[in-house]
Amino acid sequence: MQYLLSYALGWILIMICQIIIVPRITIFGIYPDIALITIILWALKQGWKAGIWYGFALGASFGLWRPELLGWMILLMSLIGYLIGLVREGIYLDSAYFQFFTGLFATFIFQIALRFVQGPSIFIDNILLTLRDSLLVAIYTAAVGMIGLWMVRERYRIRNLI
Repeated sequence: MQYLLSYALGWILIMICQIIIVPRITIFGIYPDIALITIILWALKQGWKAGIWYGFALGASFGLWRPELLGWMILLMSLIGYLIGLVREGIYLDSAYFQFFTGLFATFIFQIALRFVQGPSIFIDNILLTLRDSLLVAIYTAAVGMIGLWMVRERYRIRNLI
């Protein structure tokens, strides 16, 4: 019961962050994808089963927020959770660098796939712009994810400082 409550609380917190806080921290129109980096870090910590279910839950939630992408969001987020979980099973290293570059690469692939399914003709016509925006979102998301992960790991030291 305690785990279910913590998952529900985490889901609510991520939804609030993604919908309310993230639009206010854009840099040149680029925003971090808090939900995706959460799925990536969760799958690295818990494995592919947890990655699929957390990806499904967050994909369904954000798909309802953008109904035209409901199925694609569920599919892509669950697939990212599954693939990152497989990386954990095979070559996981408990290193901040590994987690950063895994988050960077997975977010870049997710952004490319999402932009392609939104409009293949727009994607192909503006491929350099799409690659640039996807890379900037991936860098920003991975950086925010690492700051968040650092805050979680060092929460007791931060609490003692305050």
